[in-house]
Amino acid sequence: MEGDETALKALVLLLGRAGHEVMGAATLEAARETLHRESYDAVVVDLELPGRQWREIIELAGGTEESGHPRLVGISARAASAHRGEVDQLDALLRKPLDLRALYGLLGPGALERS
Repeated sequence: MEGDETALKALVLLLGRAGHEVMGAATLEAARETLHRESYDAVVVDLELPGRQWREIIELAGGTEESGHPRLVGISARAASAHRGEVDQLDALLRKPLDLRALYGLLGPGALERS
């Protein structure tokens, strides 16, 4: 989930071109619907969303014992130290502008890379 529509489109496009199946959400409501409807291996969420909406997204995406834990990646324009104590449930925190190689490394190979 990314609050900036242009950034969301770019992220979806770049991850799709890398072979990942990607669903983007620009609002909390759209993210809720997608997380309830779809299966996923990873969730990338903007930590700069208004009202700390990212916390709800992370809780919804946390997985269950049966489904396993998806990779949870936070992205932020602020330094990691600004989020100290808030992001313990994340697997990784990347700073904007994103280093795509780092993001691809966290998400693993896309479908194109696996085939």
